[in-house]
Amino acid sequence: MTRPDLLTALTAPRAIAVIGASADPDKLSGRPVAGLLEAGYEGRIVCVNPARDEVQGLPCHPTLAAAGGPIDLAVLTVPASRVMAALHECAEAGVALAVVFASGFAEAGEADLQDELARLAESSGMRILGPNCIGAMALKNGVVASFSRALHGLEPVIGPVALVSQSGAFGACVLSAAQQAGIGVHSFVNTGNEADLTVAEAMTALAEDPEVGALLVYTEGVSDGPELLRAARRARELDKPVVAIKVGRTAEGALAVASHTGALTGSDAVYDAAFEAAGVVRVDGMADLVDAARILTVGKRAAGDRLTVLSMSGGVGILMTDLAGELGLRQAEWDAEWQRRMAAVIPSYGSAANPVDMTAQLNTEPEILACALDIACAHPGTDVIAVFIGVLAGDATELVDALARVETDKPIVVAWTGGDGTPLRRLTERGVPAYDDANRALRALGMLVRHAGGSATPAPTEPDPARTAAAMKVITRARDAGHKQLDEAQSKELLRAYGIPCTPERPATTPGDAVTAAAEIGFPVAVKLLSADVAHKSDLGGVSLGLTGETAVRDAATEIMNLARDAGIGDVRLLVQRMAAPGVELIAGARVDPVFGPVVMTGLGGVFVEVLQDTALTLAPAEPGRVREILRSLRGSALLHGVRGRPAADEEAIVDIVVRLSELAADLAGELAEIDINPIIAGETGALVVDALVVLQ
Repeated sequence: MTRPDLLTALTAPRAIAVIGASADPDKLSGRPVAGLLEAGYEGRIVCVNPARDEVQGLPCHPTLAAAGGPIDLAVLTVPASRVMAALHECAEAGVALAVVFASGFAEAGEADLQDELARLAESSGMRILGPNCIGAMALKNGVVASFSRALHGLEPVIGPVALVSQSGAFGACVLSAAQQAGIGVHSFVNTGNEADLTVAEAMTALAEDPEVGALLVYTEGVSDGPELLRAARRARELDKPVVAIKVGRTAEGALAVASHTGALTGSDAVYDAAFEAAGVVRVDGMADLVDAARILTVGKRAAGDRLTVLSMSGGVGILMTDLAGELGLRQAEWDAEWQRRMAAVIPSYGSAANPVDMTAQLNTEPEILACALDIACAHPGTDVIAVFIGVLAGDATELVDALARVETDKPIVVAWTGGDGTPLRRLTERGVPAYDDANRALRALGMLVRHAGGSATPAPTEPDPARTAAAMKVITRARDAGHKQLDEAQSKELLRAYGIPCTPERPATTPGDAVTAAAEIGFPVAVKLLSADVAHKSDLGGVSLGLTGETAVRDAATEIMNLARDAGIGDVRLLVQRMAAPGVELIAGARVDPVFGPVVMTGLGGVFVEVLQDTALTLAPAEPGRVREILRSLRGSALLHGVRGRPAADEEAIVDIVVRLSELAADLAGELAEIDINPIIAGETGALVVDALVVLQ
């Protein structure tokens, strides 16, 4: 089914069949019919139940075939044991999309039964939502293909937010919370176990709907990471923000995910990297999703991250400025001239510097806010504005009007604390994102800025055949020798095929050969154990550094070979390597994630890398700009710029190594399991790989 067909079946079906429909609107099997009637669905409702002639005032048919006519959407309320028969009936009737409520599939260990659903979808072309889901809703068209009662008894607030969730209960709670907050919702889709229709496919279909303005996503794990990223990138191309919760961060959470939907969680750090690369704003809680929806659907986009705070409390203004820094928002700089302009419209005992203290005089002179807003909107160094208003003694109408009437392209967020909530409701109704807490308001503003600043990774370029062929020769030789990992010399040969600079070195088989090699490459040198059987040479005492003469080289080589043989290692050779000049030590690596494919990592390196854990990930292949971003995100990034009299490292040389490594990982993803480079030593001019290990799939 093409995406437009899927979108139509989800949001604007001409006819909906409810298979197993009950006359009792309170029963799970009766709720879809009751929901459709309550929502005023104007299409044809087809009830199917061989035990009844009538359901909730509608005629009921013994089979779908007996009902006749085209059916776009079928809702299956039958138990798992009857699902396959009902699905075959739907496929024969030409149903476009079938929704399966029943549980008892992959999440309960019945993977074979779920696979049968997937095969039917593939062979028939009919799409299947579920199983183990609560269905879907499209509010504008009254489509309630669900047993959820999240909208029961409510006048739905219709708007641009599309909600896609693997968890039915979670999604229904977010839907309910959004409605209670006055946030308009376009649709809700719960994908459940995803035997066929996935979160990513639902995202892609809904993003193409011109009435959708933002997507809120809850996922426990995906089977096809690239598909999810394509969906997110497409939404970004259409300027439709994607805000996502990904659970299963901890080992315990991942275990719970497996028992809930049978989903593969994947590495949480890779999800972070993937979401950032695709421009997805990741949040942690249900309230964050609702808060994001409030600000992202207003339509204004942040041109930058420079924040001006207008507050009726000096203390709260300072608090907001502190929090803004933690969220990555920068304090906008106001020079003397702009402060003079602001001082002219606020009380003399206020503060015209950012954060601006408008004082509690707003209680009696609400025009102060309108004037301060005009100046802040005109200020060229301000990208976004946050306003704080506390409990007021009188009518707030003029303040609400000032906030709603201001004409600017700059996003404005309001924190209005205290009172009976009426100003918040009025602001929401008039399209102003308003929150009852300053922290929530700033977090929402931070999400908007992150959406504006996120950068989707471009599609991978075609591999360079020459360097790929050179790298494959190294891998083939190792495989022919029966090795599952490359020794250090082979690993560096692989890296050099991609233009990654490594230290000068020579292999040796005897202490005498080591002395000759040292003389050829020049002292000082390091002597290392070279073996495809050993991953961590230093653990065996297989590394000797800073050797300045032939005797030292001979003695070190003899000792290393003896240690290796005593440890029972069969492959015992030596690698003589010129010592690299001092510099900043970094680590880099790559691996193939089971969900998102090749990823590359870099960070501060050396022997304490496991202790420091100051690393960052990104998808491969990576652009230079993205690598610069992750380098600057490191806690110890200041070391790269020179500290305590030490020279700065050559950042561009580091970037070049990581970019080339990412291209290697992407080109040879089917061959490589892991690449470990530790350390890279970066000096003032240039950087070199000192040690490397490559593990094959």
